[in-house]
Amino acid sequence: MKVELSDKWLYFPTILLALHFIYRLIDQSKLLYTFPLDITNDISSYMAQLFFLDKCGFHNLCSYWYNGFISFQFYPPGWYFFTFPLYKIFDNVLIATYLSLILIFIMGFFLLYKFGKTQKLSKMKRVCFFFLFFGNAIAVGNFIRLGRITELFSWIVFVSIMIVLFYYKDKKIDYRFFLLFIPLYALQIITHQTEVVLIQSIFLGFFLIKQSREKIHFILAVISSLALSSFWWVPFITDLYTKSSVLEYTLSETLWDFSSEWLLTNIAAFFVPLALFITFYFYWKSSHKSKKELLFYGPMLIVGLIFFLRLTPFVPLLKNVYPDPHMTFFLFFIILFFLMTSYSIYPKFMKTLILISLIVIPIISVLANVYHTPKFQEHTELERNTLELLEKVEGKFLVYGPPEKTSYSKAYYSYAPIYLNLSTPAGWANMFITPEERERLLKLSLSIDNQQCDDLNKLFVEVQADELITYDPHCSKVISCGFIQKFKKNNVCLLKYDHG
Repeated sequence: MKVELSDKWLYFPTILLALHFIYRLIDQSKLLYTFPLDITNDISSYMAQLFFLDKCGFHNLCSYWYNGFISFQFYPPGWYFFTFPLYKIFDNVLIATYLSLILIFIMGFFLLYKFGKTQKLSKMKRVCFFFLFFGNAIAVGNFIRLGRITELFSWIVFVSIMIVLFYYKDKKIDYRFFLLFIPLYALQIITHQTEVVLIQSIFLGFFLIKQSREKIHFILAVISSLALSSFWWVPFITDLYTKSSVLEYTLSETLWDFSSEWLLTNIAAFFVPLALFITFYFYWKSSHKSKKELLFYGPMLIVGLIFFLRLTPFVPLLKNVYPDPHMTFFLFFIILFFLMTSYSIYPKFMKTLILISLIVIPIISVLANVYHTPKFQEHTELERNTLELLEKVEGKFLVYGPPEKTSYSKAYYSYAPIYLNLSTPAGWANMFITPEERERLLKLSLSIDNQQCDDLNKLFVEVQADELITYDPHCSKVISCGFIQKFKKNNVCLLKYDHG
């Protein structure tokens, strides 16, 4: 007889994670009136590109970054299409972005609640599912604090697709499958690449458990989704190998980096896949070791094993996925397996361990955010001084520095187009430019740092820059190379290159 884990044991982790989640959302609400310029910051890039969608359009030449680039040529537009109506309503990129964040989480709650209902989970387990998935330390750090909102939106689409696949996992594919799956998968493709890569393992599992005729239906549905989203991915693939430096990066290499910066990530990268294997085993055992369940989840478990063994840098496509999306992907199934497994199936010591874990793990998760994930950073004197000089820029500018880690030079490349209509030869992400252009910008930074005046002057001309904002002690270095100081505010200086 099945004995389910009592809902009362889920109260503590749900309430604790919910309170911390809400606290972080309230703290992040400072985004409504403060443009983020600190180093813990991805969201400023997305806000700039939302602005570009309005000013430059889709797949048009946009002059604000890199002396002109094609908007959304190398970055998927899904979240921007979703948020664009909010931007047009409020005419404020800060308000539109924060409201989008809230709406996405609300959608996520109802979708996971619906998903849990299809899996016959209790109401408490459905609520707990949401906060375990979106309220854990990794999710709070990535989606709320760093503001990786495009990825967050992709996970909402992922949950929607899981509802469809799990509904038809034990049912025959009919016309409603096509009506639901095709637009959802097309939306996933144009929203964020990493989730598209990871979800293929579930698609393979779904394919393996279906009969021959249904296999053909599923392949047709996938092809239809590819056709529907081809307006974006065909140009993306076509230009990827010739006009972008994104393929130069093996993003999963951080799995081999045990320095302090990546230590917590690598500790989690050991325990998360281990938890995946353990929870699946007991779920599979409670399912009478069903061959169908093993086939369905098998490809995903193989991806987990590759990740656990730190082999992802050697695997095509997977090597281009950061560790965090891998762990978020595995966490979805860890939570699912745990909530769906009969409590009676566990040995006695495991039952005790589970109850302890339901108290200890949420506490560790919250403490990890408290000590490792900074709160929203309002502008310090450094940002205020830099913004004051940024308002005095008259041509194309670059930012080098600053020495302190409170400010992020790339964030000014997002702020300047939105509020000052300024352009830069640089930008936010190297995916927008060729390897040669990326190398030129890197050499320019090194020439400032090493006071290599000949290289600095030559490269400044090549990248078509006019002015430079930098910080002491670099101000004097650059002035010695022939630059003219226009303004200075404490340790921040605005320098002009004399083109003669």
